[in-house]
Amino acid sequence: ARTVGESEIALAEERLGGLDLELPRALALVILQHVLFANHNHTSPPIVRGAIHGNNGIMRALSFHPAILSPGGPLIVRAVFERAWHLHDKNGAVLTVTAAPYDGPMAVRVEGRLPAAGQPGMAARLAGRTLGVGRISIELAGARAWGGERGEVRPVDRAALERDMERIGAVAGEMDSFLAGRVAALGDALVSGERDALQDAVHGLIGLGPGLTPAGDDVLCGTMAGLHVFGRRLVRQNSSAWRRNVCRHDTSPRAVHSITGRGIAEMQGRLAATVVEEMEGRTTGLSRTLLSWAARGVAVQPLLDVLWTLGSGEPVSGMETVAAIGHTSGRDMLAGVALAAASVLGGQDDAPLVRAAQHLP
Repeated sequence: ARTVGESEIALAEERLGGLDLELPRALALVILQHVLFANHNHTSPPIVRGAIHGNNGIMRALSFHPAILSPGGPLIVRAVFERAWHLHDKNGAVLTVTAAPYDGPMAVRVEGRLPAAGQPGMAARLAGRTLGVGRISIELAGARAWGGERGEVRPVDRAALERDMERIGAVAGEMDSFLAGRVAALGDALVSGERDALQDAVHGLIGLGPGLTPAGDDVLCGTMAGLHVFGRRLVRQNSSAWRRNVCRHDTSPRAVHSITGRGIAEMQGRLAATVVEEMEGRTTGLSRTLLSWAARGVAVQPLLDVLWTLGSGEPVSGMETVAAIGHTSGRDMLAGVALAAASVLGGQDDAPLVRAAQHLP
């Protein structure tokens, strides 16, 4: 355990608790130090020392997710990275202080580098519009409130969506073999609507993979956010034209309903409820926080930019930014987006969509 810092130890212990492993603490830490920061992380490896911005330990936030204001109560710093601090509340939810160039759920975004004064174990508390972390004060007054901004509601065009899915497949690359089969099972369950199949598929993905946000969770975040946005876009669309455009092979009432805005919303609701039910005790605190917000259609802003422009016939915004998140987190989220798009198209047997959803060459 002496080969890792206190931040790594805190994360390793959280990961052990989340998976209920019965390993000697020292042995578990030696194992986990090799994987925690190598895969699927939303943040960079630990601390590059910076300087406190402003005077007397005061920093000013650029933006924040308003949901951070509601829980209240004490917080504790559990992990410190170059571009993010993770603060846990008593219920295990994670508030992130981030220097990333984009907003996200339960996050406060600041300008520049985070100061060296942040340390795991520090007490923190949000009082009014000031987030106190040890002796550092992060002022939210004057910062922009971010709620998961949506773009212009553009119609979804089948041909444009197929082209964009090919591009997602090229950007995301090939999916790890341990994921591909389980992602395919989720796609089948979404289209069939079978409750047991959906529960089994979600169970197989929750917590699957190493890191703060396991790959299976990232796929689910992309899928849930994708279905939410597609449902919103299709509700505003000429439903009869969309049905004629999509239902080329299956014109049964169930198939027709499944690709309408209402049908997609119902699909997303079933998936979200299943994810929330399955995630407790089976993944990390950070991943549970992100999954709970993706279930409501809120994800990091670049992913939302992708979803509001995908299949519109206009250039897709944010795809490269998403793909660059973490080691593979962004690409796994894009795989979830591709799966949502394939589900929106009714599970029709279209090779470009199947390849994109499964990252197959």
